[in-house]
Amino acid sequence: MQDLTAKGASLPKVLYLVPNGQNPVSYIAPLERRQALYRMCRKYDLMIVEDDPYFYLQFPYDSKHLWSCVSEQQVCEQ
Repeated sequence: MQDLTAKGASLPKVLYLVPNGQNPVSYIAPLERRQALYRMCRKYDLMIVEDDPYFYLQFPYDSKHLWSCVSEQQVCEQ
């Protein structure tokens, strides 16, 4: 994002991600990574669209939604 800003390019407005069970390797983003993504989105005013269709299929069931890192006022859950 800093490179885009430095070049004067237009910045993205939305971050779309699948934090749990990302295909093809079933990657689960660690909490630290989710928090770093959230901080970046706050800094650059990005909307986060979290697509988490595999959340309830995990074993063990110990992961958290990305929005668990943010305050309730900032979440629009659909």
